[in-house]
Amino acid sequence: MRGAGGQAGRKRLTWCLLLLLAVGVAVVFTQSRYAQLQEVAVTGVSRLDAEQVKQVSGLRPGQNVFSLRPRRVAARIESLAWVKEARVAWAWPGRAVIRVSERTPVALVPYHDRFLVVDGEGRVLTTSRESTPWGLPLVTGPVPPDLVAGQFITDGAILGALSCVEAFPPAARERLGEVHAGEGGELIVYDLEGIPALVGVADAHLAERVQVLLAIWEDLRRQGVRAEYIDVRDRNRAVVKPAQGGGGGLRSKGAQAAVALVMLVLGLMLALQYRVQQRAATDLAHRRTEELVELLQKSETERRRLEQEVAELRNTVTGLTQGQAALTALQEELAKAQILAGLVPVKGPGVTVTMDDSKRPLQKGQDINAFLLHDEDVLRVVNELFAAGAEAMSLNGQRVIATTEVRCAGPTISINRVMTAPPIVIQAVGDPDVLERALRMRGGVVETLSFWGIEVTVKKEAEVTIPAYTGSLRFQFAQVAQSGGK
Repeated sequence: MRGAGGQAGRKRLTWCLLLLLAVGVAVVFTQSRYAQLQEVAVTGVSRLDAEQVKQVSGLRPGQNVFSLRPRRVAARIESLAWVKEARVAWAWPGRAVIRVSERTPVALVPYHDRFLVVDGEGRVLTTSRESTPWGLPLVTGPVPPDLVAGQFITDGAILGALSCVEAFPPAARERLGEVHAGEGGELIVYDLEGIPALVGVADAHLAERVQVLLAIWEDLRRQGVRAEYIDVRDRNRAVVKPAQGGGGGLRSKGAQAAVALVMLVLGLMLALQYRVQQRAATDLAHRRTEELVELLQKSETERRRLEQEVAELRNTVTGLTQGQAALTALQEELAKAQILAGLVPVKGPGVTVTMDDSKRPLQKGQDINAFLLHDEDVLRVVNELFAAGAEAMSLNGQRVIATTEVRCAGPTISINRVMTAPPIVIQAVGDPDVLERALRMRGGVVETLSFWGIEVTVKKEAEVTIPAYTGSLRFQFAQVAQSGGK
């Protein structure tokens, strides 16, 4: 019995020694270089910088891998605006792999003087002053509060418009120009041609109504028909109003026969005209000689006049190049030319005019386009200001020069080839009183636009600053006319 008890005690002692040895080995291993982080790898990033992800993760070479918490590391990475999900895994020995899933931008939200780039959940990914490089549809509605990258939009109307954008397949979003969230969450979809489509509120049937709208778009494209507006709020009874003069191609046999008859008559007329021209060829030859003689006499008279003008201009140039007074005069003329060309910023008294879409609720049967701000509305105000003596002008920070275009580009307005959305802020330098009276006179542009509910405010300013034109000035066809008309 004593021998059996001693043998059992020795076995227990052996197991205790082995356990202590294992604990010691584990402690030594956790403190060795094999348990230290040696490399951090980042995968799945395209818009983010891998070094930025590493820095935010807090992972550094030399850290003990057993002291790190993958979920906490992932949470720090997911605080980046562009990161939707992050996972951290360990690869022995001493290697950490960060797998990142980035967010996808789906729309641009106008925000003061720039755009918020947001994803389908309403998270602000970044901000941009231009919309063109992104190629994303606009989402308009209530102006969101102050937001920075990484925060979420909480306004229900804007979130409803974002869900409408996501209801479109990615390939179909290329046709989207704007999704507007109106009062009560009513959504209006505009294609790139600015044609409105009423799709209702963002509810459980929104995706079905979007599919109906896509089918209508495809049918109109095949028929070559342009619509004035589309209403799919009742997905079972969609309404399409064709635009006036926007009918499709010739489909009936009667129409084709009419075209054939017109072509036949046109061919007979061309043949008759050819014969008449053949008969008149001889007479034209004689008349041509007389015309050439007359033209030669006129050219000689014009040549003498131009020679006299060249002599006068040469005398003028000679006088301008003499002395400091001439140099000063040239510098003053150059400064005036730079102001007229918009190449330098200018400041002075003037007015600030703000124009925006009508906020009136749309009544049944009314055309929504009549209550939206269009390019011709902006041009009327610009022309009125220039007619009233405005010396320099800018539209949403874009300097108005000789080549400035103001035209509708879908739901936005292109100014100096920069897409911008209402509100449009016009600043002009000139006599504030004269400029204001020109806009507010009875029957003038402000009174006319106010009839349609277009919001126009005019504010006199003691000083406004007009920025310089920052675009390129390249002339492919226009050249300076040389002396002598050559």
